[in-house]
Parts: sequence; structure tokens; C-alpha cells
Amino acid sequence: MGNTSRRPDLLKSLVEAADPQSGARLTEQEINSEAFAVLVAGSHSTSGTLTLLLWNLIQSSELLAATTKEIQDSLGPLGVGQIFYPIKGLEASLMYTMACAKENFRLNPVFTMPLWRRVGLPGGVDIGKHHIP
Repeated sequence: MGNTSRRPDLLKSLVEAADPQSGARLTEQEINSEAFAVLVAGSHSTSGTLTLLLWNLIQSSELLAATTKEIQDSLGPLGVGQIFYPIKGLEASLMYTMACAKENFRLNPVFTMPLWRRVGLPGGVDIGKHHIP
């Protein structure tokens, strides 16, 4: 806690965080809790999302074939000594695959924590004979 690095990372930000009004800092338990939540949340949501996306793709040979073709056509094989594809511009080059990923998020949200939502029609809406507040 007293030996923070100069590296601008999440842990340093948590250790140095202070309430703007009171100046109070996070306790060690609060820092540990926040760091753990970020670590687990990122890995759980990524693995859950990818698992569900792949499950949905293998349920439809057409979807799987289309995404496979797009990935192969857009990326091609890795070059000699290349161990990864550059991330910059990747989403733009895989439009169909990204549409599948977004639809997967819609169908199977892995992050189920209740979040605030913006209400577009504060008075509600009438659909047929039903009023939805």
C-alpha cells in the first residue's frame, strides 16, 4: 500500500483514490474488493460470452460457416513468427462476426447485475390494450 509504482494502473488509482469532498481514502479491504471484482468480472464475462457465442454458432451450420468464412477471408493465416492478429480495426473488418457477437449479448447477457436504464418514454407506452409504465 505504501509502495505504489509509478505505473499508471488500476491498483495505483485505487490506492490513491480520494473522496473529492471529504478526502477519505479507500480502506485496504475496499481496495482488495474492488480489484477482485474487476479481475473476476472481466474474466467471467469474457469466458461466458465466448462460450455462449460459440454454442450459438455451432447450433447453426449456416451461421458458423458464414463467420468462419469471414474470419478466414479477412484475416488469413498468421505470418511466420506472428502469434496474434492486430486488434486495431479488427471489429470493422469482421462486420458479420461482430453482428453475431452483439446478437449473442442481446440473447444471452452474462452480466446480470441490475443497472440503471434510461427510460425513453417516462409516462409509459400503450401497446394494443396494454399500458406499460
